[in-house]
Amino acid sequence: MRSKRFEALAKRPVNQDGFVKEWIEEGFIAMESPNDPKPSIKIVNGVVTELDGKPASQFDLIDHFIARYGINLARAEEVIAMDSVKTCQYVVRSKCQT
Repeated sequence: MRSKRFEALAKRPVNQDGFVKEWIEEGFIAMESPNDPKPSIKIVNGVVTELDGKPASQFDLIDHFIARYGINLARAEEVIAMDSVKTCQYVVRSKCQT
């Protein structure tokens, strides 16, 4: 038997939403969009000069932040060459061991 509280919560509009289908043309897709750029990186003199085929002159704020603070430059080229499935497995294994 459900409580009246949970019945009332279930009837709220926010809980009536269904799942939305992916809408690739508008970028409404979680992963593996055909519009995603191919992962790549170029590093010159210790500075990221290109990410995913985009030159630094075209970086937006997030790209600049990632290039400056979010990438281990010593390992970036090695890691970007790794298979994404193997990378995920590595991350999951390392999290499970802690």
